[in-house]
Amino acid sequence: MRLPRFLLGMLAALLVFAVVTYILTGSFWSTLWQTVLCGLLIQFGYFLAIVFLVSRTPEADDSARKTDGTATGERRGRTGSTIGKIGVLQSLRRLGTLK
Repeated sequence: MRLPRFLLGMLAALLVFAVVTYILTGSFWSTLWQTVLCGLLIQFGYFLAIVFLVSRTPEADDSARKTDGTATGERRGRTGSTIGKIGVLQSLRRLGTLK
């Protein structure tokens, strides 16, 4: 999710949260600190989601790159098992080792 869309959604959620909290409590100061706390929790959750997504992206290994710029390596499933060595097999076929 892009940052501007996230910020608009977060501000809309915080506005709704603040209005409902004010209606329930009737206190401006209670509404203010609860809304700030809610905003911090949303930001923390967004940060954890971004860290999780970044940690899942495969790293490009420069030593394993082919001349055409694509990486040769293994693709792994969720359990860590090898799905296939696509780049290695294609390289071997080009060399004539595999038919």
